[in-house]
Amino acid sequence: MRLVLAAVAVSMVATPVRPVAQGRATAAKISQTQPPVFTRDVAPILQEHCQVCHRPGMMAPMSLLTFEDARPRAESIKRRVAAREMPPWHVDRNIGIQKFKDDPSLSDAEIATIVKWVDAGAPKGDPAAMPPPRHFEDADRWHIGKPDLIVTLPHEHTVPAHGTDTFLKPIADSGLTEDRYIKAVETKPGSHMAVHHALTYLIEDPENPDDARKDSFLNEYAVGKNGDIFPEGSGRLIKAGARIRFDLHYHSYGVETNERIQLGLVFYPKGYVPKHVQYARSVAGSNDLDIAGGDANARTDGYRVMPSAARITAYQPHMHNRGKAQCLEAIYPDARVETLNCVRFQPAWHIVYNYADEAAPLLPAHTILHLISWHDNSPANKLISDPRNWVGYGQRAIDEMSHAWISWYELTDEEYEQEVAARTEPEKATRSSLLAPPNGANGRLPSDAPFPASYNSGANVVPEFDGWERNADGTFNMVFGYMNRNHVEEPIVPVGPDNSVEPGGPDRGQPAYFYPRLSRYVFRVKVPKDFGKKELVWSLTVHGRTEKAYATLAPDLEIDKKIIVENTVVVGVELADSNQPPSLTVDPVPSATVGSPVTLAMSVSDDGFPPSKGSSGLLSAAWIVYRGPAKVTFNPAGSQRVRSGAARSTAIFSEPGRYVLRAIAFDGMLQTTEDVTISVGAPAHQP
Repeated sequence: MRLVLAAVAVSMVATPVRPVAQGRATAAKISQTQPPVFTRDVAPILQEHCQVCHRPGMMAPMSLLTFEDARPRAESIKRRVAAREMPPWHVDRNIGIQKFKDDPSLSDAEIATIVKWVDAGAPKGDPAAMPPPRHFEDADRWHIGKPDLIVTLPHEHTVPAHGTDTFLKPIADSGLTEDRYIKAVETKPGSHMAVHHALTYLIEDPENPDDARKDSFLNEYAVGKNGDIFPEGSGRLIKAGARIRFDLHYHSYGVETNERIQLGLVFYPKGYVPKHVQYARSVAGSNDLDIAGGDANARTDGYRVMPSAARITAYQPHMHNRGKAQCLEAIYPDARVETLNCVRFQPAWHIVYNYADEAAPLLPAHTILHLISWHDNSPANKLISDPRNWVGYGQRAIDEMSHAWISWYELTDEEYEQEVAARTEPEKATRSSLLAPPNGANGRLPSDAPFPASYNSGANVVPEFDGWERNADGTFNMVFGYMNRNHVEEPIVPVGPDNSVEPGGPDRGQPAYFYPRLSRYVFRVKVPKDFGKKELVWSLTVHGRTEKAYATLAPDLEIDKKIIVENTVVVGVELADSNQPPSLTVDPVPSATVGSPVTLAMSVSDDGFPPSKGSSGLLSAAWIVYRGPAKVTFNPAGSQRVRSGAARSTAIFSEPGRYVLRAIAFDGMLQTTEDVTISVGAPAHQP
């Protein structure tokens, strides 16, 4: 089997969003000898590349339809286009594939024209040279063109001006009366500011619509995203009577907003059956993120094996507010590594990069997709409230993610060979080092960031601030967890100088026994209603390295029951308001001796939410060590199903001392804990 490099010439070959206005070529020749003016030189550029968003009623914050619109913002326009921040197209132009279907970016000559115009004082020019106003049809509001079918949510949702993030999973009927194949798909919010993301799924089991496990992914919208356009001959089947599940994440931004998401679909002609089935998945992601406070270049790596030959049709990076850059590589079966693309990530623009048909990567079977992401958790990032704090994976915009949405269709080995043979020999992409820091920032390159190491033991533990809760009496709870960077070792750090919460400590109820990897929502510290701008600090020293978590009442760090559910179980958040946590009572624990089993019993009851279709139910119970001088062996290890309202376990202690064991009852969504103190004595002397 032959291989083909996916990269093409580095020089950009843009597919214009719209035909160039008449007379522009002549204007370009004139501009070579005359200083640029708005009417003749700049207005055609704005019409072609900018006005689809920069006009009344669209997502851009200002209009650029006229000279009077643009002139007061001339310096800002120059700065943003010179930095290639606008129009939003953040593919690195020196690495990998440069041919895309919907590239709105400016050419070097267009950027030079705008820069020269501003440097010359931004003159207006002859009004007679102004091109006719661009006519905008409703199709311009959809990146995929005018949809053949628009699926709209049955009801509006009001996003309050201020409040915690909201997660909803409504279902809408498509209204489709016959089977059709999808050629393009786009999810469009009514308010771009209020929607963090919106996922859509086809419900494949209409008899059990509440069971999302059988759904097939359709499309993802995140702020600033365009649409997914499938190559000719590939598509997705949507059946008559299909229903769509929306997975919505709303975010308050200071203005009360009524929001109603729409899903637009463009179909192939009736009766047409595409040769290839199109897939779209989140790939090469990692839920095990470890982003240290103050780190400007935190690196995360993810992988996905492609078992069959495939043609990649689109690539969309996905990170949150700390996202800085991402590269997608192909590791071929012969061990060659090819960088397909690198993107200077901008959290306000989740753009899907649809490859031009002649440049789409062709991958032989067993190619590994390697995704490298960098996050900026430093003071230079103005999108985060406290760069001192460690950050991990989570659903909120202030948490982080690292994955890519990849669209592709599979090829047989024969089809792969045919497509390779049809390609002309591509010019090899420049193999330069990865990316310079975005926005001209100083500091080491992301490529210099250390490869994240993995430790079984010897690493430290990082305290984590999960957020703050409101109490009915006006006080607040500061909620903490931790990240044990070890995969095996369970460090023990007694409360004291190396494990303290201040002010008011050192003991504020924190753990002293740390299980591997991330543990969230571990303990709460109540602070008074007048806490204001004060901070609570948990300091933890493990293996000689001190880490801290800083708890403040920053508005974007407020959490509630729904956010806790979304960040722990992901599914079922729509039932959070109806659900109450289980009740838990621990039977008195007898005295214990090293090496001898002691019985632990708890009584557990629940309200039946979330409902379970299985006979065993969702209610479970478990024991962990919260504080203590040594490891404890539980039987059964881990969680067990609660049967007849009770759960029994045994514990064997390896060393004498004072232990705090934590009982946990979990109903599949919310949990309740109770701590029990046990004094363990040494075994009796054996003659």
